[in-house]
Amino acid sequence: MKCVICKHGETIKGTTTITLERGSSTLVFKDVPAQICDNCGEKYVDHQTTQTLLKKAGL
Repeated sequence: MKCVICKHGETIKGTTTITLERGSSTLVFKDVPAQICDNCGEKYVDHQTTQTLLKKAGL
């Protein structure tokens, strides 16, 4: 897909680190599947992955 941030790059499959903060707690999820812009590095995580992370975080 075309990157909506830089409008020049295309996204490719990769992984990223997601950090969730709530109050004084911080959770870090590593190796999260994502689409990553080959131009600017913007990361896109799909809806199902987002829901899974939020469930694991208890949110």
